[in-house]
Amino acid sequence: MSDPASAAVSRTLTAGTAVSLSLMAAGLVLSLARGGPLPDAATPLGGLAAGLQAGDPATLMSLGLLVLLATPAARVAVLAWQFARRREWIFVAVSLTVLGVLAAGVLIGRE
Repeated sequence: MSDPASAAVSRTLTAGTAVSLSLMAAGLVLSLARGGPLPDAATPLGGLAAGLQAGDPATLMSLGLLVLLATPAARVAVLAWQFARRREWIFVAVSLTVLGVLAAGVLIGRE
């Protein structure tokens, strides 16, 4: 893989990790500042928007975990894009297949 492609993957992983850590740290600080107990359960996906509007610390931590879990999939998407730019169609197909398997796992896991 060329240097710009490696840099793009590195930036994706770094950004995903930084955003995830920031969200989880913000949730922890907010929870401690309010004097309440630390959350013992994750916020369901359907409750993320309402939880964010309410400033719920558990929602911030849950969103941080969600970003952390999505980071590897974002890496694969960036790889697929980089392979497409280089016209390496076999690797594009493999990358998109991996994304499809990840998406199927998420959809099956929701049921």
